[in-house]
Amino acid sequence: MQSRENIYLERKKSNEERILDINKQTNLYSILRVIIFVSAIITTYFVYKKTTFTYAILILLAHIALFIYTVKLYEKTEDKKKKLEKVIKINLEHIKRLNGEWKKFDDKGEEYLDGEHGFTNDLDIFGKSSLFQWINVTGTSFGRKKLKEILRINELPNKQEIILRQETLRELGEKIDFREKLQVETMDIEESDDEIAAFKKWCKDRNNRIISLPTKIIRLVCPIINIAVIVAVILGVFRWEFLILLLAGDYLILRTLTKETVEVLKLFSVIKKNLQAYFKIIELIENEDFNAETLSNLKAATIINGEKSSKKFKQLADCAIWIYDRGNGFYFLLNALLMFDFQILYKLEMWRIENGDYVDGWFETIGDIEAISSLSLLSYNNPNWCIPNIEDGLIIKGDEVAHPTLMDKAVSNSFVLDKGKSIMLITGSNMSGKSTFLRTLGFNLILTYLGSPVRAKSFNAGIFNVYTCMRTGDNLEESISSFYAEILRVKNIVEASKRDEKIFFLLDEIFKGTNSLDRHTGATILINQLSTEKAMGLVSTHDLELCDLETTNKKVVNYNFREYYENNQLRFDYKLRYGKSETKNAIYLMKMAGIEIK
Repeated sequence: MQSRENIYLERKKSNEERILDINKQTNLYSILRVIIFVSAIITTYFVYKKTTFTYAILILLAHIALFIYTVKLYEKTEDKKKKLEKVIKINLEHIKRLNGEWKKFDDKGEEYLDGEHGFTNDLDIFGKSSLFQWINVTGTSFGRKKLKEILRINELPNKQEIILRQETLRELGEKIDFREKLQVETMDIEESDDEIAAFKKWCKDRNNRIISLPTKIIRLVCPIINIAVIVAVILGVFRWEFLILLLAGDYLILRTLTKETVEVLKLFSVIKKNLQAYFKIIELIENEDFNAETLSNLKAATIINGEKSSKKFKQLADCAIWIYDRGNGFYFLLNALLMFDFQILYKLEMWRIENGDYVDGWFETIGDIEAISSLSLLSYNNPNWCIPNIEDGLIIKGDEVAHPTLMDKAVSNSFVLDKGKSIMLITGSNMSGKSTFLRTLGFNLILTYLGSPVRAKSFNAGIFNVYTCMRTGDNLEESISSFYAEILRVKNIVEASKRDEKIFFLLDEIFKGTNSLDRHTGATILINQLSTEKAMGLVSTHDLELCDLETTNKKVVNYNFREYYENNQLRFDYKLRYGKSETKNAIYLMKMAGIEIK
């Protein structure tokens, strides 16, 4: 099988070659424009000298038409080039996702960090070196927010839903051309929440004045009168002053538009470029063949009353194109002559009466396909990962499981937790790999519920609500110490257990913020409380005496990580072993840091 990196490299190279061909075309069009311009001057001059003024004008108009046509060809070719440059950028970013350079991507989703959430902060779902930073290819605000909602797993999926997600991600992952086109269309979108909110509000509102009979008369009759007067002025029937007076009257009529209506025109002048992108995204979905139920349903949602939504959205996008910069002198003249504001407002009003109620659904579809496209990258980019088996019972079992974001540095481990041994107590010296192992299990479990493959040879898991307590810190604003913050998170886990939820918990360095006696007593009580029929989890600790629980609590099993010394240097193999830890390295690490030990 060809490696994913080679596939992306070939796609990058292919598009670079196409750009070279396009550069030749654009250079040719540039030369042709100069030739046409020079020809226009010389030919028009000689025709004027040899024949009549009329023929000279015709020759000049022909050159102007040819020049405009060449400019259009040039612009069209440049647009193709810009798209190809986007494709090259997309493939370069995919390569970075494969080799670990994705950790330099700017968008980390840091605004989604939430210390109150059950697991997102501790498992690096958002923020620096996070899952979001790794996979996010959304370009719209809808896609970005939808991806955030999916990654938070606010509602735990059932077995069938997870299997459907697996099928969905597997299919969309293989549709590399579709995903690439989708990302190309979203790359230039610039949105603000205020603009989106204003547009959605406009879609829900109605303005009956715009479609009233008086406005209709103004919209249809005034332009006819203006054109007729212009013709009459040219023919000498009326004086120019009469036309100026008439246009001044038209301007006063335009001034009757309310500030709210003018703001609508300004809004569309800003978002018209985005509307074109939205229409093209919906069109992409409509034109693609899908097999997975989720994707087929998204496509079906784009058909409204038997008509494609892209056609409806294109009507709005094409209408918005005609809204120019309202401070432009040309727009002012066009507006006065043709009552252009009224023409545009009428088309916009008729459009939103017919389609305004569908816009939220269209935006939701765009968000869904973008979020799924982001998640499908893990499926496509990692063909050697396994598809997890979803179990009905209380079990988590993994063979050669490694942390996905650690790339080549990750060390794999195998383990099993089931109804008989449901709490793994992990001991080990500092830096030996305890916290990383907890995150490895937690991260892969979240990927499982998202429908993604996981980094393992095999992985079996039941469905649990995931709770973590790993990165607690002081909260100065609320006067909360790190120890009390840890207690609050532990409280949430205990309450979930009492609600008879199926839970999977990860507790790192349990109760590290208090004295050794209280830590041991508190940890013992907590582990015994969590030894229920529906709870499972991992607890890491430096309290070796806590390992005695294995003899008094049949749910507890001891595992450890250890270090070794080579040439008087501290080394770690990060391999999980049965039993409690028998090694220590704190004193050695203090000496390494330059602290004098007497």
